[in-house]
Amino acid sequence: MWIKENEPEIYEQTYKMLNAKDYIVFRLTGSFYTDYSDACGCGFFDIKHLAWSEELLRHTGITPEKLPEPKPSAFCAGGVTKEAAVLTGLKENTPVIIGAGDGVATNVGAGSVEPGQTFCCLGTSAWITTTTAQPLYDPQMRTVTWPHMVPGLYAPNGTMQYAGGAYNWLKKTVCNMECRDASANGSSPYDLINREIEKSPIGAGNLLFLPYLLGERSPRWDPFAKGCWIGLRPETTRGDICRSVLEGVTMNLALILDILRSSLPVESITVLGGGARGNVWRQMLADVFDARIRVPVLLDEAGSMGAAVNAGVGAGIFKDFHAIDRFISVRAVHEPNPDAVAAYRPVRALFDECYFALKDVFKKM
Repeated sequence: MWIKENEPEIYEQTYKMLNAKDYIVFRLTGSFYTDYSDACGCGFFDIKHLAWSEELLRHTGITPEKLPEPKPSAFCAGGVTKEAAVLTGLKENTPVIIGAGDGVATNVGAGSVEPGQTFCCLGTSAWITTTTAQPLYDPQMRTVTWPHMVPGLYAPNGTMQYAGGAYNWLKKTVCNMECRDASANGSSPYDLINREIEKSPIGAGNLLFLPYLLGERSPRWDPFAKGCWIGLRPETTRGDICRSVLEGVTMNLALILDILRSSLPVESITVLGGGARGNVWRQMLADVFDARIRVPVLLDEAGSMGAAVNAGVGAGIFKDFHAIDRFISVRAVHEPNPDAVAAYRPVRALFDECYFALKDVFKKM
């Protein structure tokens, strides 16, 4: 749309509009395809019928012929051409599977290949995704539903903007002492920060942190939102400040989980990413989410594992996507503490109330 409206001469000369991975597929095979998940991300894809929406294309004025043909993620676009084999060193006629977007690939890599299976990825940003048999349409449009890698399934999802990023920001700006001590003794500064967090009670001494340092995606969709502490007092401790940051991120993720739970039960969640390394945050997730938290051995490879299994299914190496089960091993499980679950309920309600109380103020900043 931007190219059409701002560079019409380029738009008119363009034969196909391709996503990055789809351009690589084209160079390898000479074919023009995209998968359902990346097609969904383009904004005019009918996820129910898995085709470009004629209605949306008509309204936007996009020329359908400029779009690649949508296919399932495990679709084989063809074999590596002779020219591509020379350029890449790949064997000629090697099958090329079109793949999927990163979040959808991670869904498979996390083992979420059946309805109800859910995972939470704690990276710089963070998200919660589940698997359903039908699209999950939130009337308030707080979450997004993607076509799944697994044919016939969907991946409803909510992504927050700054999760582990907020934790890292805390480390760099507030926890210089922990960083210095960790450097001196060869430990992780996060381990030292977690020790401070453990000294603080649930609710961080009545201190709340809104983790919107980069605005927010789900469930707020608010580019004006700001990060802030609410409730600082003379008796606020260093541990309270640190704990409030993790609690703020976790409570925002819990809002996403509540939306997904309005359509299906979620009792167990697999956690991934760098944020899943610490016991303190994992138990906090269990208590705030009121869900069993499963921790796999491999925390950072789910996206690549999902892509590999998808390629294996497309090439006929694996029978189906349940092949991922052989690559996932759970090393720890955190059960929710009933007392902590109860203690967090009023804190969560106040967290949500604080955002709406400040929403208009943020726009003035």
